Amino acid sequence: MATPPAQPPKVNWAQVLSDATAAAGKVLGKNWNIVSVGAKNQINNLTNTAKYIAANKNKMTKSEYESIVSDQALSLQTVLLIYKDIDIATAEQAVQAVWTVIGGALQTAAGVAIKIK
Repeated sequence: MATPPAQPPKVNWAQVLSDATAAAGKVLGKNWNIVSVGAKNQINNLTNTAKYIAANKNKMTKSEYESIVSDQALSLQTVLLIYKDIDIATAEQAVQAVWTVIGGALQTAAGVAIKIK
């Protein structure tokens, strides 16, 4: 009798969202209160994108999932840059902090490693 293939670890995506949001808040500090509404929506979108990729990675090419992650990360950065108190370096750091959490969960859930720029 053949052994069934090992299932990837389950990921608590609600916890990932919470941790990613906290990571952004830590980077943005006092500015978090100003940007949180728009940023939370984009962090949610990025989390949902990772969750989608984890569920559908066998139906997508690497180029496809890298592209949609890049688009979502850029959307988060753009939302942050709308606010005058957020400079490009801080926005990039916040996006990287968010993606460290979400990307780590994606790698755990599906073995997919994506770097964002």
